[in-house]
Parts: sequence; C-alpha cells; structure tokens
Amino acid sequence: MLGYRPGTYLMPLKIPVTNMEWPGLCNPSVFLDWDVMRLVIRNVNYILHNSIDPYKCWSSWGPVHYLIPQWDSHLKTRNWLMVYSDGCKDHKLIDTSTLDKEPQWDFVGLEDVRLVRWDGKLLAIGVRRDDNTDGKGRMEVSEIDESGKELSRFKIEVPWESYCEKNWVPIIDMPWHFMRTSNPVCIVKINPNHIRDGLVEAEKVIEKDWYDISGVPGIYNAPWQGGTLFRGSSQVIPYKDDMHIALVHTCELYFNEMKRKVAKYLHHFVVWDKDWNIYKISPAFSFNDHHIEFSNGMAYKDGRFYIPFALQDNFSYMLEVSEKDMDEIINGTFNGSERVDFLPNGSEYMMIGNFNNSEQHALWCMNNGYLGEAYCRFWRLWELSGKYPVSPETQNRYLLGVMRSCGWGIRDNEVYNVISLLEERCCDNPEILAMIAQYFDNAGKLGLARTWLTRAMKVYDEDHIFIYITKDEFKKIKNNIEKNDFQLLPVNEYKQIERVL
Repeated sequence: MLGYRPGTYLMPLKIPVTNMEWPGLCNPSVFLDWDVMRLVIRNVNYILHNSIDPYKCWSSWGPVHYLIPQWDSHLKTRNWLMVYSDGCKDHKLIDTSTLDKEPQWDFVGLEDVRLVRWDGKLLAIGVRRDDNTDGKGRMEVSEIDESGKELSRFKIEVPWESYCEKNWVPIIDMPWHFMRTSNPVCIVKINPNHIRDGLVEAEKVIEKDWYDISGVPGIYNAPWQGGTLFRGSSQVIPYKDDMHIALVHTCELYFNEMKRKVAKYLHHFVVWDKDWNIYKISPAFSFNDHHIEFSNGMAYKDGRFYIPFALQDNFSYMLEVSEKDMDEIINGTFNGSERVDFLPNGSEYMMIGNFNNSEQHALWCMNNGYLGEAYCRFWRLWELSGKYPVSPETQNRYLLGVMRSCGWGIRDNEVYNVISLLEERCCDNPEILAMIAQYFDNAGKLGLARTWLTRAMKVYDEDHIFIYITKDEFKKIKNNIEKNDFQLLPVNEYKQIERVL
C-alpha cells in the first residue's frame, strides 16, 4: 500500500545493486495498472558526466560526455520492472533474451520505456536503435508479462522521412494512440492487426497548429526556440473535465566556445482540452536545478500524481504531488520551498551549506555500489566547493571520491584529468599518491600502479600525519601492489570490480 503523505514528497528510487558494471539507474516510468503502481527503471552501463559550467571541459569530449566501460564500445540499456509502494518492491529484470539479436550499432537496448496496458496486454514502449548500422531510431512495442518476460515485439515505421523517432508517448485511455509531439500537437495511431514481418506503419490522425509559447514563463530565450518541439516525457493521462495532461520537456542544445555540445533540460506540464487544443502550459521548472534531467512517466491515484525522474542518467526519484499542488504548479503559484518535505528543488542533492551531509551520502552510495550516483555527487561537491569556504583537504576528498567511483572499469583517459588535478594539488602527499596507485592497481595496470607507489614512497616519512586514509590502509595498498607480478591481462579480464570499494 502507498502510504499517505500530505502535500508534495520525493522518494529515492533504488534497487539492490546486482552488478557494478551497470552503474546508472535512470529515466523511470510509472503506470497505474488497475490498482497496482508499476514502475520500470532504465539501467545503463555508463556514467554520464555533466559539468555545471559549460565552459569548463574536464574532458576532451566537452562538458557533457559518456564515461564508457573500458572493455566495451557500446552504450547499453537494460530495464527493471517492479512495483512502487513507498519505494521499489519486487524488482525483476525484463528478460528480452529470446528476441534479442546481435547489435549493429553503438546504442544497445530498448531506451526510455513507458508502460501502458492496451487490450489487456502490458506493454513496454521505447525507442530501439541497435537493429541497423546507421542508428536510425524507431519506436518499438514489447509485450511483457508481470514477471518481466518479453512475449513479443514489433516496430513502428513511419511514412515520412525521419532519422530518429523517439519520445512518442502513449495516450493511456486511447489504445494504440501516441502523442508524437506536444506542440505542435501531433497524434499518431497504429493498428495492431496490421503487423507484418514485425513492422506496423503509423498514421497521423490529429494535427494542430503551433501554440504560441511566448508568454509561458521560463521558456528558453534561444533564437530557435519558437520552432522547437515540446516532446513527451510522461504518458498522456486523463485529467479533470474531460481533459488530458502530460509532462513534457524542452532541451536547450548549443555549442560552447570550444565547439563542445552543452545541454540543459527544463520541464512543463501541458493540459489539452477534449478536442486536443492546448488549454494551458505550466511555467518551466527544474526538478533538481540540474542540467540533465529526464522523466518517462506519470500516474494519478487517490488525489495524488506520481512523477518519476532521473538526474544525469545516473539516479532516480519519485515525486509525489497532491492534486492541489499540481493545480498551483500549472498556474505558476506553487511555492516548492515551503511545501516539499524531502528534497526542496535540489537542496538535498546539491546540499548548499551542508557539504558534510552530502559527502556522507556520496560515500554511502559508493560503498553500496551506486557508483553513478556517487560520481555525480562527488563531482558536484567539487564543482561547488570553490564558491564556499571549503578547506583544500576537503576538496581533495571530493576529487578522490570522483576517482574512486570510476575505479570499477571506466576508460582511464576519462579519469586522467581528475588524477592530474590531484597531482597538481597534492604532489607531495604520499597517501593521495598511493590512492592513485591503488586506482591503477584496481584497473589491472600494475606498471602504472607501481610508478605511482614509487612516487608515494619517495615523499613518505614516518612523521607524516594521515588524513585521507590510515597508516594501516597506506601499508595495505603498498603491500597489495608490491606482492603482485606485472602481467598484461586480456581485455575481458580487466573487470576487477570486486576490488573497487
């Protein structure tokens, strides 16, 4: 049973870590399936990096980039099905093994799944891009059972020219209808009886003119914004007085002065009348004052809206909003700083003025295997620390946390910038040099590990006061590295994940 809470509330969405090679839990979707609140969470094999300052590129890839596993060139997705009841319950990995084929492109798996039940079938609907060599994206519909077993699948083709069709959202009370774009409104329909060779063609059935958004508060002021498309985030669900409502997103995409891509998401609620004219658009808002946020679902039950969302493809929350608060959000009169009980507009994530509490949370995430979240939290603490009276020793701990959270197997060139920062700041600190050595030892690069350990021993003396690790931990790192024989490991044996934490 979902517990009763007045007002608006935020709940972390976590499942036990089963494999640290899948560090991100993101882009959740929720669906009220009769009286069961079903939840699906995307699980990815990478960490998404995003810098606060779009002009500071800590990587050659820019302020937004993927931290890819050392042994893989693919960005992979798998999905977990569960029940939401004051947290995640009875989680099961959606088993697609019977129908999967060898991937032909770099993005692998069914991405950004939304749940719906049409004609008695529980459907997981997302975009797939791995079944062709060009990465062309098309919406795919998978029937699954309550245990997470995939029973069938088909793809939706379109009669118009398009490279990537994604973020079509189901209209839950109109079987086989999707909101392709929210502004201008474009609703498409498929006929499940016309599937041939795993394909069915969509047709546009409702199209509306562009709705003027110039008066909507918070809209990005980018020159192209007047022609942008609001795209679905959540499913479209019934709303009061024969209307419908959905959560949508806009994304400001631009290139910084170094020609690197920058992205920032904002969100709106859109309400349509019974004839699918836009009735109202809420002011733009951010869930967590974070650049990369994404939601895949929304449900309504007993006077409350349930809206799951993810931060930076790495960790997720469920936002529960009372009907009264939703009305105020849509009208732009909601004061979240007074109402949100658990996570008021990002303060818990960013922990302004409470760095110690946030650092402890980041450490807990790392020690319990939530490495994507640990990375995000440590990196954000480091980025924010320069604006507040945080000691250099504490700042070094944040950088060490970033480095350690990547130690499960991220390609080294994505971490070298952090190591360079540590070296620049702490070239005479033996314990930090030893921890860098331990990072390379964990990665199976014993030659580099010994090089850094040698540097650590050159600056070590018995009078050194340890503040980052204990003297015994320092000696343990030294002994672990020294007792191993250097050898080149096959790529598939670089996964020494059990030695990370």
